[in-house]
Amino acid sequence: MEDYIQTRLSDGVAALKPGEADTILIAGMGGGLVIHILESGRVICEQAHGLVLQPQSELPKVRRFLMENGYVTEREEMVMEDGKYYPMMRVHLMLPQSLMRTALQKSRNWNSAMESSFLQKNIRCFWRIFAGKCRSSRIF
Repeated sequence: MEDYIQTRLSDGVAALKPGEADTILIAGMGGGLVIHILESGRVICEQAHGLVLQPQSELPKVRRFLMENGYVTEREEMVMEDGKYYPMMRVHLMLPQSLMRTALQKSRNWNSAMESSFLQKNIRCFWRIFAGKCRSSRIF
């Protein structure tokens, strides 16, 4: 197994460098702590290709955090071990935070219908690019 994975013991993702991890496992803790790790290690987590999460509590709060921060759930299952059920989910970032913040900031500052239409068109293009359905990566 050591040929395929490398484990680290640290406070959240503090032992990782940006771009170093392909997939990050955050498991065996409450939903509040899962969210704290995702927030405090935002740059590291955003650069991973995927996250495997196993929050022991506050599942709706974790789902809401993921949705509000641009993550998409690829797969979610309940796993049973020793007679107990545990939620497991694989998620990935769909829209990078920096682009999401830029779009939100512009939408707050723009008032005209034409500017709003421009923003909506570009947000749709973001989604098509990330889904591999748009040729142009030139946005804004």
